[in-house]
Amino acid sequence: MFVKNDVVSFKYKQPLQGVSGRFGRVLSVRDTDEHKVRNEDYRSGDKEFKRSQLLVNVEHPNGDLRAYYIERTNSIFRYSKRLGAVCFGLRKFCRKFV
Repeated sequence: MFVKNDVVSFKYKQPLQGVSGRFGRVLSVRDTDEHKVRNEDYRSGDKEFKRSQLLVNVEHPNGDLRAYYIERTNSIFRYSKRLGAVCFGLRKFCRKFV
């Protein structure tokens, strides 16, 4: 499970592109049954698309903020608080030079 402020890496299944790796700091976890997603038109024409219940908001080291449906994640690795802070900080720092 994702917990706010954890630094995690995980695999995420994109509906069209397949599985890819992700790394970042968890900003929040949202239950979309209790707190609805505004953009109901997103993929409204796709009959196979089904919105999942839990949405996790993640900050990536390059500063990007992304939302992922937890039900499409696997291979979740949670870093310890200290190691997570170091790894996240290093990746964020190194992005400035790439």
